Amino acid sequence: MIVRICPYCDQRLKKKHHCDNCNSFVWKANTMEVHEAAEDEAFGDFSKYKTSENTASEYRTFEYENSEYKTPEYKSLEREAEETGPRSEPGYIQVQLPLQNEPATDKKPQPSITSDTKARGTRTPAAKPAMTRAADVTKKSDRKKSGKGAVAIIVIVFVIIGISWVVSALGDIIADYEYTDMAADEAEETSSEIDLTSDDLANYTQNCTEIIHLDINGEELLQATETFLEEKGYDLSEADQNFYGYADRMNPDDCFYEWEYHVYLDENYDQFMQLSYDGVTGDVHEIRYCLLSQEEAIEYLLLVFRDFMGVDTVETGELETLFSEDSPGGYCMNSVVSVYQSSYSGGYTVNIEGTQEPYDYAQEPEERQLTQQEVTDYGRECNSSPHLDIAQGEDVTLLVENWMEEHGYTGFEYDIYSIDTVRTYTQLGGLTYDKLILNTQEHWYNYDNNMSVWVETDTYSGRLHRVSASNFDEDSALSLLELMTEMVGKGDAASILEMCQSQLDEQEYAFVEIEDLEFYMALYDGDLTVQMYGAY
Repeated sequence: MIVRICPYCDQRLKKKHHCDNCNSFVWKANTMEVHEAAEDEAFGDFSKYKTSENTASEYRTFEYENSEYKTPEYKSLEREAEETGPRSEPGYIQVQLPLQNEPATDKKPQPSITSDTKARGTRTPAAKPAMTRAADVTKKSDRKKSGKGAVAIIVIVFVIIGISWVVSALGDIIADYEYTDMAADEAEETSSEIDLTSDDLANYTQNCTEIIHLDINGEELLQATETFLEEKGYDLSEADQNFYGYADRMNPDDCFYEWEYHVYLDENYDQFMQLSYDGVTGDVHEIRYCLLSQEEAIEYLLLVFRDFMGVDTVETGELETLFSEDSPGGYCMNSVVSVYQSSYSGGYTVNIEGTQEPYDYAQEPEERQLTQQEVTDYGRECNSSPHLDIAQGEDVTLLVENWMEEHGYTGFEYDIYSIDTVRTYTQLGGLTYDKLILNTQEHWYNYDNNMSVWVETDTYSGRLHRVSASNFDEDSALSLLELMTEMVGKGDAASILEMCQSQLDEQEYAFVEIEDLEFYMALYDGDLTVQMYGAY
């Protein structure tokens, strides 16, 4: 199955755009395909899997029956053992070794005393004196005591080591628990988000703002999807549907809410269907599924394109190219389609989601310059950059020139020009997408010290695209932020600088996002760059 991974802490996401582990907002999560068993192993859930346990240890005894595997040392011991007596079992060797702390002697075994040997004058070994026998008994007793003492010492050492390990492990567990508990409390206190339930949606009437929506009714698509799967013979008895939602404490309009439908289509968890849509409007957020059959995967794609996106020109052969190993994916209207083959099951995972740039960067588009009349004929803003509203009554050009005069900046030359082009990309089904670039640039440049200020606005609407200042000294940071926030009529320059400075102390650049504004600041070799642009 597919799991979402936080790009900041590499932990699994339980929410669509929020990481509970590091308390980060995640616009585009990383994805990873894992087998169900591997997923549970990675995240600690073993409850539904049985493991086999060995009930007895297995031992193997090597018997040197074949003499070609015997070493000379082994053969010598074997001959000596045979002289001392017969072996109890074939293949085993009995060798009497000297006891510990007793000098080894090289004595040959004495023959047993019989009447025949006496008659031949064989000498009978003399009996040991009483003191010698007593000494032998004492040696044996000492050896037993010595062995027991060594065993006792070893046991005590292992017990001490075991107790130390247990104490250390318990200390680590307690420390980790306290740290995790404190981190969770701190994250909850500092988090700017609040969880939403489906009962809270009465206060919302529009699409949520944290994801791009597809113009498809999610409830209708869900009904058609279940019908499609049932006709293919899949069991939907384990289907589940859950609600996810959250909103910003300070700005409730920044919110996310969705219903997510999910069902596994086989007992191995290799095939699945996942569909999510807006909790208020029902517009689709994302379609993700995995099927072992390429034919069925393409058939479902055709269902989505033809019946719900109104693209009747998409053909089966065209979609088959998406399933090739090196396919970059495809685009249709405002959606992007990606396909890749599962490394576990061999099935095909398909993902359909909205995008603000529905075109292939690798594709060579048709590009042409637009005249002022053509810009007017298009009758809309560009779709290549976010836009910012300029504060009412403010003249951006006049603001910049007054700021330069107030802070004593002289020697700047002024220039203004427009870059208005259209790039036409080809999509699935023969559709085309026109990327409009309508950019009027005002430029102030000092050739003596390379200091510059850029203001970019939409040629059609006049709304702000971006403001940039380069090669200023570090002391100019606050005044530059004051100039930019004055243009849009929102944002506190001192607060923004404080947030940027905390990042600049650790690295040479900083990013700060406030409402629909994004600020970038960089400091290299004493030269300061500050930019402000609209957030996507």
